[in-house]
Formats: sequence, structure tokens, C-alpha cells
Amino acid sequence: MIQNYRKNKTYLAFIDSIKGSNDSGNLKRVVNILEDSDLESIDTPLTYRQKKLLSLLDELILETISFLSLSSKELFPERNIHDIISSVDQKLLQIQKLRMTILPEIIPNTVINSITKHKYVVLRSFWLNNDFKKIRKYSISLGNAEKLVDLKNIKPIDFKAEYEELSKKMVELYHSEYG
Repeated sequence: MIQNYRKNKTYLAFIDSIKGSNDSGNLKRVVNILEDSDLESIDTPLTYRQKKLLSLLDELILETISFLSLSSKELFPERNIHDIISSVDQKLLQIQKLRMTILPEIIPNTVINSITKHKYVVLRSFWLNNDFKKIRKYSISLGNAEKLVDLKNIKPIDFKAEYEELSKKMVELYHSEYG
């Protein structure tokens, strides 16, 4: 298990308390984000950058749980519930974006030049907007599609430098947004 926060007693108690509630809206969304197992599929051994980002993710999730465990009066003594919900959403969005830096979603795609009509293969990376919707963020051209034999079976190992470049851009983007 690479996600250390999952062994934390505070985390386990928090998840159990939410699961025991009758709320099926926002709390269910919180649980889905906190329990997301997408990183369990990550290849090991981990890179140095992945280890650092996973450590940051552990801290962020435990900080978010601590934040969510406070009463509304402790959170914002003079603010309304909408401010609290907005703050929670921002923390959840940060968690999701951090996950996208650890295991970036990078897929190959074919594009056609509108003038020359040549097909090109590009690698595209995705990010989340403020509404938790995936958006295309960066792309790198791999060249003419006719020169690449099997587009459906392109793997990260085939274009390691390009995948690494997009991964670095995703980490830089995360740090530019959250410091």
C-alpha cells in the first residue's frame, strides 16, 4: 500500500463516521475522493518525485480530514456555510490535482492538420478545472502518424522522454497553483 494515510487511525475513524451518516450528497463525494484507489495501480518502484508527491498527498489528506472534523464555528466564526463548502471544495480539488501529478493521465491521440491533411500523433495530458471537470492541458507531438506503426498500443515506455516532459509540466502546474 503506497498511500500511508489509509493506515492512519484519524483517517479510518473519519471515513467510518461519514459512512455511518445518512447524507448521500456532499459527504459521499468527500468519501469518494478520499477513498479513491486510482494510485494503487501505480508502477513500482516509485520515482523520487512520486515518493515526494505521495508524501505531500498524505499530509494534504490528513490536513483536510482535520479541517473537516472541526465544527463550523471553529472553521469560520463569522462566515456562512457557503464559505465553508467552498473551502472544502478547494481542498478536495487540490487533492485530486495532486493525484493527477503523481499518476498523470496522458493519452495518445491522432490529429489532422487542417491545411496539409497529414495525420499526427500527439500525447495529451489532462487537468481539472475548478468544477472538477477534466480538461486538456498540454500536448506533445510524436510525429507523423504514418511513421508510427501501432497507434492503439502506444505505451509510456515507447515515448519515455515525452511522457516525462508532460509529467514534469503537470507537477510545475500544481506547484504554480498551490505553492
